[in-house]
Amino acid sequence: MNRFFNYLGAHKNLSVAVLAVGFVAASVSLYMAVVTYLFIQYASLQAAACLLLALIFDVGIAVLLCQNTRRSFRPTIAFTSAAIAVGAIVVSIGVLRGHWAVTVRELVKELTSN
Repeated sequence: MNRFFNYLGAHKNLSVAVLAVGFVAASVSLYMAVVTYLFIQYASLQAAACLLLALIFDVGIAVLLCQNTRRSFRPTIAFTSAAIAVGAIVVSIGVLRGHWAVTVRELVKELTSN
């Protein structure tokens, strides 16, 4: 695994591409976990699998960034987790387009009434 990080460290363009694909995959996976958990009954196992996949991507991205920037792991994982959460919101806006505000308002109303 160390050779992989050394190889990516030597090829910055490939490292940026791997990070970009990882962020997109983690954001979509987190979005799918939330949607599956909230809107599909009896699908908590699928939601957990999507969440686990998002966490695996998150840790992989943080490790790659720690190797490239020589920063500590905790601030890096916090930054990547926040970026993935924002990415999941952007994915939800892209999927729902014009109905995003109405859907979020109804969802919050439903969650707060219980």
